[in-house]
Amino acid sequence: MQDVLRSLNFLPPDTTLVTKIVSLIQYTYAHTDSLATSEEPLRKLVSTFVASKLALLSGPSFDCLMAEGGDFAVDVMSQTRREVSTLKRKVEELERSESDTDSDGGVL
Repeated sequence: MQDVLRSLNFLPPDTTLVTKIVSLIQYTYAHTDSLATSEEPLRKLVSTFVASKLALLSGPSFDCLMAEGGDFAVDVMSQTRREVSTLKRKVEELERSESDTDSDGGVL
């Protein structure tokens, strides 16, 4: 799954691409079931990609899809929370590292 996500990261954002991604999302969620005990693999792939590219996926088709709510919106928010938590943890680690450097008399 990580290889697919890395490949998708090189896609340039444009209106046509956003429309195609919305179609992929709609197809995925229409043809897969949510799993109560674990994430359905294709849904996880799609929602992880969207969460990582949220700032680039703008436009009427994507906005309408998000406005519908449902499983997709919940999955994207879950993935987004994970990404934010990871980033927050990394920032805290950097701040601790800088603080340790300062207290050791190091120069920033």
